[in-house]
Amino acid sequence: MLTNTDLNHRFAAQLIAIPHQSLNRAFVGPSDHFEQSIFVKVFASQAKWRAETSMTAQLTDWLLDADEQTLLLVRQDLPFSAIGEMTSELAFAMGRVFDGIKTPVQPSNRQDFSAGAEIGTWFADRQAEITAQLAAMPLVVRHGDVGRRNYVFLHGQLTLIDYERAQLGWVQQDWIKLFYQDFHSDADLIQAFTDGYGKISMMPQLSWYYCVYGTALGILAYVHKVPDPEFLAVGQRMLHDVNDYIQQSED
Repeated sequence: MLTNTDLNHRFAAQLIAIPHQSLNRAFVGPSDHFEQSIFVKVFASQAKWRAETSMTAQLTDWLLDADEQTLLLVRQDLPFSAIGEMTSELAFAMGRVFDGIKTPVQPSNRQDFSAGAEIGTWFADRQAEITAQLAAMPLVVRHGDVGRRNYVFLHGQLTLIDYERAQLGWVQQDWIKLFYQDFHSDADLIQAFTDGYGKISMMPQLSWYYCVYGTALGILAYVHKVPDPEFLAVGQRMLHDVNDYIQQSED
């Protein structure tokens, strides 16, 4: 495992570890090797290293170095600033920015949804219908972790960052966590975001709640590794909505 000392020696740098809840490790500081301040990320997963390296290289000019052997990514240390209060205008802008990643990028992998259809007996019994519905939906490049914390301003322009979970999928999958966690299911914010994104194909309710259920299970798996009561509550609210949908469907 690369240590802070290893990285400082490698890049002639004075790096400081950035504390955050993640299985990855991140560092920032000035580098004589690159003659600028750098951001260094050491990944715990090869798949996430590949996704973020590929997306960063294709969408930006920030990438300085990448090493698959050590799962290392180095980019410019940029003056990002956090977004402010969530408003309809900001949600619209977020939708416009998110729309920008779906066309020009070649993803590093393709998602296989068939295994996910086994996540619950109720959905498994409707696997053929879900498969048919999703087959009719257009596939796009998913960011994989769309949320308030990954939208930042750079030189006054709203920007989406952190592409380690990028993959092919259905655009609505990327909206679930954003709508539940950051928009708190606010109808006005959701409408503004989808207006900003532009024309989309509507996902049938069965497939939407199938995706919500899969997202909730992913959250539960994450908080089992990294305790986060607030994030756990988001996943539980998703499961509650899925249960309500199933009960209404059975009435």
